[in-house]
Amino acid sequence: MRDAPLSPEQWQELPPYSRAVVFAAWAHRAQRRKWPPVDYLRHPLEVAALLSRLGAAEPTLLAAVLHDTVEDTEASLEQIERRFGAEVAGLVGELTNPAALRRQERLAYFRRKMGELSLPALQIKLADRLHNLEDCRRAPPDFRARYCAEAQAMLQAIPAARRADRIVAALAAAIDAVVRELSGGAEPAGGGGEGPER
Repeated sequence: MRDAPLSPEQWQELPPYSRAVVFAAWAHRAQRRKWPPVDYLRHPLEVAALLSRLGAAEPTLLAAVLHDTVEDTEASLEQIERRFGAEVAGLVGELTNPAALRRQERLAYFRRKMGELSLPALQIKLADRLHNLEDCRRAPPDFRARYCAEAQAMLQAIPAARRADRIVAALAAAIDAVVRELSGGAEPAGGGGEGPER
């Protein structure tokens, strides 16, 4: 992918978060969300906003804006590292799923992946899932049911040591509540309001 259409001077004048927004807007420029049908950029910005309200660190916010660029566009980790540094590129790399992951492999993959993510990457992954669940309100019922099942599996797989993190706990509780609502009030597979075992 060609870099975002800014001169080096224009790029240097921007604060880091604005650089991430420009890069993500350029990378996702041809993409739209399904539910609702809006510009794709809305999703990573909402994910970053969720994390910002919870007090996440700046590298986490930058990676949240960029988290789908390598998986879903022609952007590369090398471009991200050059523009945003090794820490942000490393987080985006952690959040990039295999391209050939089949539906029947997803639950096992997510269970394994949740135990391997660094804390900032886990925070982004949960914020990503929460925003996607919110948009699932507009999705067909069969897709919504599968996505809720994946969310439950992800929550169950969060390592116990991560439960004490305030941001992880808040996002897990919010996901649990949305899954409960979308499932018609049924008890999620992870347990009650304090969240599933991690």
